[in-house]
Amino acid sequence: MSVESLLVNTCTITPRTEAKDANTGGLKHPDGTPVTSVRCNVQQISGSESVEFGRETGERFFRVYFLTTAVLAISSKLSAFSGAGVASLSGVALEITSPPVDPVGRGTYLMVTAKEVTT
Repeated sequence: MSVESLLVNTCTITPRTEAKDANTGGLKHPDGTPVTSVRCNVQQISGSESVEFGRETGERFFRVYFLTTAVLAISSKLSAFSGAGVASLSGVALEITSPPVDPVGRGTYLMVTAKEVTT
């Protein structure tokens, strides 16, 4: 079975860039140019719910797999998911929280961890 046959989803990758704020001189992080229809496989690995300051909150964490040709970086956003098993991600964005790794060392796919973020 090929890696491509396991990547049953697609998403948009939006990199975060660094720029100097013209008013303050500090760094700002505007979105870069999105790359659409990137093949991937999204798998939820954990989630939790709690009550903070009288309101219910939750967190979800994911592993996302890509072909080795994908350009991935920490803080890039993943969105616009489509394909099998991603109905719960409609309108959701994920932020990459780990550098891309080749977990099996064969150069066949990359994996990142990501968390759900508000858009």
